[in-house]
Amino acid sequence: MHESQPERGQQTQILIDMYTYEFADLKEYNRFIKNCKTLIRSSWEYSVWTRFVKSTKNLCQFTKESTYALTVDIHHHPFSLENIVKIVCDKQFTTKGRTTTFDIAQEVLDLHYRNKVGYVLMIKSLHEKFHNGYLNIPIELVSGDWRYLEENYTIPDDIAKVVEKYKSITLENCPRLKWDGDYIIYDE
Repeated sequence: MHESQPERGQQTQILIDMYTYEFADLKEYNRFIKNCKTLIRSSWEYSVWTRFVKSTKNLCQFTKESTYALTVDIHHHPFSLENIVKIVCDKQFTTKGRTTTFDIAQEVLDLHYRNKVGYVLMIKSLHEKFHNGYLNIPIELVSGDWRYLEENYTIPDDIAKVVEKYKSITLENCPRLKWDGDYIIYDE
């Protein structure tokens, strides 16, 4: 049987589903998570949130240096932005059976706007030290209701293990930091 072709100039309708229902492999999943993070970080809403946090907090939570004097980063802690995205992605697949990068970005940004993520303002050099393994962050310095994720989402074991480690780091047991009542003194 021969299907008829549309006449020249006639438009055909193509329907595709924009939802993701599953991933072919881990590589595809990781690419999807990376796309979600890029969408979040490049959004106007995330920019507004970061400006608000920096203008409200106004200081590195370690050195108390002003966000106006030097570059201060917002570090997600004890859940990284990537882990927050993964947790939200897992929830959407579990509850809806499907998701999009837009759905995930919206939920993650909503968590930010409702102050349901943990974060620490820190000067760029200390942020680099943390990511290079040379700085611990006492959990007392974390702003935002980071416990909300633990209480309202299912946390995968690999992420829970990292968060438990970060939660165990306190001002009392952090070997290279000393609290003098107003400032944290970083002991080289």
